[in-house]
Amino acid sequence: MTSIRTSVWPALLAIFILVAGCSGTTQSSVAPVASAAASVPARATSSASTTSQTPAPSRIAVLDGEAWLLYAWYQPGKEIKDVFLARSDGTDAHPIVGDVPGEHTAPSWSADGAHIVFVVRDPPTSGGSLWTANADGSGATLLFAHGDRCAEAFHPAWSPDGKLLAFVCYVDDLTATVQVLDPVSMSIKELTRVAWPEFIDNQPRWSSDGRTIAFDTMKWDQTNQFPIGSLIATVPAGGGNVHRLTDFASFASAPDWSPDDSVLAFNTYDLGNVHGTDQPSNVYTVAPDGTNVRQITTASTDGTMRIGLPRWSADGSRIWVSVTREGETGPSIAWIDPLTGALHELPLEGKGPRPRPLP
Repeated sequence: MTSIRTSVWPALLAIFILVAGCSGTTQSSVAPVASAAASVPARATSSASTTSQTPAPSRIAVLDGEAWLLYAWYQPGKEIKDVFLARSDGTDAHPIVGDVPGEHTAPSWSADGAHIVFVVRDPPTSGGSLWTANADGSGATLLFAHGDRCAEAFHPAWSPDGKLLAFVCYVDDLTATVQVLDPVSMSIKELTRVAWPEFIDNQPRWSSDGRTIAFDTMKWDQTNQFPIGSLIATVPAGGGNVHRLTDFASFASAPDWSPDDSVLAFNTYDLGNVHGTDQPSNVYTVAPDGTNVRQITTASTDGTMRIGLPRWSADGSRIWVSVTREGETGPSIAWIDPLTGALHELPLEGKGPRPRPLP
């Protein structure tokens, strides 16, 4: 039985290319896709029509109360990703943590917006190590190197009180877990585990009260060549039973809690792992008990457009997303009005925009 990651991982380590998102398709013509820590398309040259912002050459001050977006993408001429900051209108886009060697990806904010956490992949920690830094990218510090506890450490997310860190720990080639790390004691607690053909492929997300963690799970076909579904689920942050909000047929992924925890946003037919499908990829919301599924966007009408990786703003007025279209070199950053579903795209290329939490 061929591993999802071992079938493509050596080549990906050699070039450190882009990490894909999750979800699946039922078409067997799709090329093999690996886990979020490994599956990536080759880097294409940026298109002037989709990216008008040039990364700033030096650090820009990130002041208290300022709205910023955190995301991962490429600097011109580079084959590995960097972590970027940009203002909420797309201006002042610039890479950060450039003094840390390796590829930088999967960034996320602390709940107070004062710090970030991100993944570094380099030869010493090819499976991914977790780093923290100040909001402007200064003071980068290694927090957790995967070592013998995880073959790969990926998709970190701080708890609302800043005391714990949830992340995806790939125990081995066929086993994925959601773990919670205590950075003081360096102890980790496993919340849930899935084994091939199931796989966890995006960032776990804490509810604002810190009691529940949402995550997604994808399912591969028996030949390990293409995903055949994905679902979203929740698990108590202290441990307990997993509650599946959708089934695999929903192709749901990338859940994120609204600020009041009343609903979770998610997308269908994710950006990275679902290829060769004519199904639309839109954003929905669902109640924490799995009821009241509501479609938010209607812009995607077929497989040529994907809207994914939703992330709520702190005030609930926007849902930030990445948008991909057939023939374009990379995703654009956009936001959705959760009431009307209107999509507003910025002239900025990047994946997985995370709005800065503000007081």
